[in-house]
Amino acid sequence: MITESAMLKNRYFDSVFLMRISKQLGEQPGIHYAALVMGTPKNIEILADAGYSGIETLGASSNDLVVSIKADSIDT
Repeated sequence: MITESAMLKNRYFDSVFLMRISKQLGEQPGIHYAALVMGTPKNIEILADAGYSGIETLGASSNDLVVSIKADSIDT
């Protein structure tokens, strides 16, 4: 299983929209978990606790979109 995270600077989205997209991504074959969240300190802490190592080094702020996925492989 792989774990990847990425950040998009200055991309704000409503939390309800992000939850809906996270759910849709998480239902795709080979995806075990998908999280799309704003880069608030609390959200980063939650992702770090969920096993996304290095998430703190992205340097995300509250205005940045963070996308984190756990999948079977990079090709998923």
